Amino acid sequence: MANMYSAHYNPNNWKEPEQFRPERFLSPTGEKLRNPPHLVPFQAGRRQCLGENFAMDALFLFVTSIFQNFQISPYDINEKLELEPPPGFMRAPKPFSVKISSRF
Repeated sequence: MANMYSAHYNPNNWKEPEQFRPERFLSPTGEKLRNPPHLVPFQAGRRQCLGENFAMDALFLFVTSIFQNFQISPYDINEKLELEPPPGFMRAPKPFSVKISSRF
């Protein structure tokens, strides 16, 4: 199994890998990069996920429908969001609360 952390947090491949920077996945003209270099969320080679295209399309439709129909905001404006993930095998954010309200 490939070391995904090593691939996605390598400072030789990504400038400031611990920072959230969505612009990494845009071309200099602002177009979305289809296959950004050094990004392998679905593995690579013989072990690559066969459902990658389906998963990306389904994820896009799911997320856009959420943002089209709901407004998402912090539950408590004064609550400080903890960005450091808890220790463990999988990287995931610490629990936080949000307020979801209908746009209509």
